[in-house]
Amino acid sequence: MTASRRSAPWRRVATASLIALACAALSLPRAHGANESCELTIDQKAAAVKAFKALSPIFHDARCMNCHGAVNPFARNGRHGGGYIDIRAEAREFLGRPDLASALNVGPNPTAQDRAREIQRIRGIAESRTEITDNDVVRARAFDVMREVCSECHVSGWTIPMSHNYFVGRDWKWLCRHMKTSSDTNTPVRFLRHIQNDPLMLIPEAFKGQRGLTESPPAPDPPAMPFDTMVRHANDWIAAMDGRYHPPPECGCEVEGLLMEVRHRMYADPESGSSKAGYAQFDGTVEFVVLLTQLEGTPEAWYVGETTVTRPLEVRHVRPAFIKCAGAGSRTEDWRVSARVLPDGRAMRVTFNFMPDDEEAAWTCTGPGYSSTEPLYVDLGGDLTTVEMPVTNGAVGEATGRGPKFIESITLTVIESPVAPPPEGPSGR
Repeated sequence: MTASRRSAPWRRVATASLIALACAALSLPRAHGANESCELTIDQKAAAVKAFKALSPIFHDARCMNCHGAVNPFARNGRHGGGYIDIRAEAREFLGRPDLASALNVGPNPTAQDRAREIQRIRGIAESRTEITDNDVVRARAFDVMREVCSECHVSGWTIPMSHNYFVGRDWKWLCRHMKTSSDTNTPVRFLRHIQNDPLMLIPEAFKGQRGLTESPPAPDPPAMPFDTMVRHANDWIAAMDGRYHPPPECGCEVEGLLMEVRHRMYADPESGSSKAGYAQFDGTVEFVVLLTQLEGTPEAWYVGETTVTRPLEVRHVRPAFIKCAGAGSRTEDWRVSARVLPDGRAMRVTFNFMPDDEEAAWTCTGPGYSSTEPLYVDLGGDLTTVEMPVTNGAVGEATGRGPKFIESITLTVIESPVAPPPEGPSGR
C-alpha cells in the first residue's frame, strides 16, 4: 500500500487583507487579561466555565427553584401548591403540644435555658400582630415549627432554605461563586457530596419529580437534566480546576473574553482518486474550547486565542479489496482562532488556522499469506478558514468544504460572549 506526506504550513486565509489584519492584531498587547490572582491556566478556566455553564440549568429547573426561592408557603401569594401556611397559627399549635420539650431541636444535651430561649423565639412568632412572610425569620425563630408543618405533606427534612441560598434571579456566575463559598459546598468534597449524595436525600427526591410529597403525589415531572448528566457536569467542573478550589471566588467561574467550543473534522474522501488508488485514508475529529481575549489598539473589536490539541486518527483504505489495511494515529495541532465583531454588533467573522506537529500513525495490511505493519506520514488537510455567525451566547456557526482529496466540517459554539448585541429596533406594520 502507498502512503504520502503533505506539507503543513499555516493554512491560507481567504485574502491577503485578512492575513494582514490578523497578523497586525496578533502583534498587539491584550487589553483585557484574565485575573492574575487566579492560578488556573487559560485552558483550565475555559474548561471550568464550560462545565459549570453546562451544569447551571439544573439550578434554574422548577424542581430546584421551587425550594430555592420560587415558592413561599408563608405568603398568601407565595404559589405554594399546598396553599398558604399561617406560621403564627402553626406556632401557637406547636407551643400547645404536651411533648413540647422533646419536640425542640436544641442540641444533644440542652439545658433548661436552651429550651426557654427556643420557646421564647417561637412565642414571638405566635404572638406577632402581623403576618410573618420572611422565610429567614421563620427559620431563625421557628425552625422546629417549619420542619413539623412541612413534614405533614413532604418527606423528612423538607424545609425552605435561607434567602442567601435562593436561586431566583441569580445568573450562572453568581451560582458558581456561591457553590465555592456556601458552607454546604465550600470544598470540592462537600460540593460533590451535596450533588451526588445529599445527606438529607432531597436532591435524589427532587429527581423523582413528585415534589417530595408522601401522599397522593402528582404524576412525575423530573428535572429536564438527568441525574447522571448533572453529576458528570459537576465532576467535570471540579476536574477542570485540578480537583480544588482556587482563590478568588470567581476563579473557575468567569473568563474575560470570548469563550468558544470548536468541533472540527477532516477526513479523506473515499470517492477521491487517491483513496481508490489505495492511498491511506485519514479521519480525525477534535473537540476543544478556546478562550479569545480582546485586543486593544484596533479600530474594531478583535478577539484572539490559541491552544494546542491532539487529533486522534483512524486509518483505512478502499482498494485493492484483496488486501485489508487499518490503523490508528494522532497528530498534535496548534490552533489560532480570531474573531472580529462586525459593526452591527450582532455578528462576528471567525477566522481559524492550525499548524500540525508530532504526527504519528501506522497501519497493518493483511491479505492471503501476507501481513505487514508500517508507519505512515499523515496526509490530511483542508481549506476552511472563515465562519460568519452571531456573537451571542449559545450561537452556532457551521461550515463544510470539499477539496480534491478531503472533506472538512467545523462547528463553532459560543459558550460565553462578552458582547451584548444591540436591542432589536421597533417593529411596525
